[in-house]
Amino acid sequence: MDTYAAEANPVGDDAKFNLTYKFVNPNLEGLPTWQPTDGWYKEQSDGNSQVMTNDEVTSEDGTKTAFYEYWSNPAKQNNLFNLYTTVNLGEGTYNISCYAFAKDQYAGTNTAGVYFYANDTQGSQVSTTRLSLQSVEFVNTTVQDVKIGLKPTSTNTYNWMGIG
Repeated sequence: MDTYAAEANPVGDDAKFNLTYKFVNPNLEGLPTWQPTDGWYKEQSDGNSQVMTNDEVTSEDGTKTAFYEYWSNPAKQNNLFNLYTTVNLGEGTYNISCYAFAKDQYAGTNTAGVYFYANDTQGSQVSTTRLSLQSVEFVNTTVQDVKIGLKPTSTNTYNWMGIG
C-alpha cells in the first residue's frame, strides 16, 4: 500500500488520497490521560509533553477531546517544534490538516505565534484556545521523512498548546 500511494499521481479535488494510515496513532485513540505516546515528540529541551483528554479544549464541533500537549513556562521561542510527528512521503504536493489549539495562561499577553508546519513550510496560525482545524500545504521534492507539527514564532507567548 505504501508503494502504491508513493507512486500515485492524483490530479484535482476528486482524486485525493487519505494518507492518515502513514502516521502512528494520529488520533491519539485509546490512550489514557497524562501518558506519553509513541509517534509524537518534541524538540524542546524542557517543558512537559503528554497525552491529555480535557473538555476545556474540546474541538469547536465537540468531537475531539484527546490531544498531545506541550506546556512550558514560557513556551520556547527558538523555532523548534513544540510537538511533531514524522511521516515518510514521496514526491508531490500535499495538504495536511490536524486539530490544534494554543493558549496563554498568563492574562494580558496573548500574542499568537504558533503555526502548523511541515518541515520548514508554515501553514495556518493556531490562534484559538479550542481544538480547531489547521492545515499546511507543501511540495515535497523527494522521498523523505517530513516533520509535521506545531512551532512557535519569536513573538509567541502561548505556553500551552496541543495537537490531535
